[in-house]
Amino acid sequence: MKLTVTLGTALMDFYAKCGSVESSIEVFGKMPVKNVLSWTVLIQGLASNGQGKRALEYFYLMLEKNVEPNDVTFIGVLSACSHAAGLIEEAFQFIKNMPIQPNAVIWRTLLASCKVHKNVEIGEESLKQLIILEPTHSGDYILLSNIYASVGRWEDALKVRGEMKEKGIKKTPGCSLIELDGVIHEFFAEDNVHSQSEEIYNAIEDMMKQIKSAGYVPNTAEARLDAEEDDKESSVSHHSEKLAIAFGLIKSPPGTTIRITKNLRVCTDCHNATKLVSKVFNREIVVRDRTRFHHFKEGSCSCNDYW
Repeated sequence: MKLTVTLGTALMDFYAKCGSVESSIEVFGKMPVKNVLSWTVLIQGLASNGQGKRALEYFYLMLEKNVEPNDVTFIGVLSACSHAAGLIEEAFQFIKNMPIQPNAVIWRTLLASCKVHKNVEIGEESLKQLIILEPTHSGDYILLSNIYASVGRWEDALKVRGEMKEKGIKKTPGCSLIELDGVIHEFFAEDNVHSQSEEIYNAIEDMMKQIKSAGYVPNTAEARLDAEEDDKESSVSHHSEKLAIAFGLIKSPPGTTIRITKNLRVCTDCHNATKLVSKVFNREIVVRDRTRFHHFKEGSCSCNDYW
């Protein structure tokens, strides 16, 4: 079969989303003809899999080959800068000097990276720009609130939530889905509406005990801000993806892959916990969140902790 631009680019995208970056690069190398989309898919694939510096190398090579980047390419480059440790400032400068007007997706990518690297100053500026572009997007406010919480600035975190309330902006509830035996099961944080809730919560308790023995420490900065201090650990342990994973552990055969879909970005605590669950229970866990695919296996994630 001839490796056309369309076929090759589709294969690259498939491999990158499955966490197989080297396979994506291999296909790229074999393509006799490459267009701007091919280069863009490669750059985005590397960036979304935690290989920011490598993505930038291909971007510069793209320019050397006189291939003109488009707006999607620039988003990939921004993601590459943002996901590489120490490159948040470079990403910010890149946005300000872009030949196109930065849109909400670009600023949101930077804001999410500020969450990972706990960069408050650039996070604040990102939200200012997002409020101009999309003033009622709840996730942007939540991200900045979480950045404040992660550095212990609880009053500022509550202030952002208060601003949301004043503007009538409601937080989108986190929802995780898991399909087993042809049936889709839906979970929300701390809910108990599932017909097997008692069994699921018992499984959660056992799961959390086992991963604590393996070194898990709850990140209570991810808890509900209105939760009492004594309840914060319980709050984070009952996030929707943890409920779905616990259900998958008790209802699927040992050793099989657990696949979860979530409507929001996976929080830091759930990300850390899921890595340990994959190791302790010897399960591969695939989570598709709002940002990307996460492939958890043997205690690590395909995103290399940049998402």
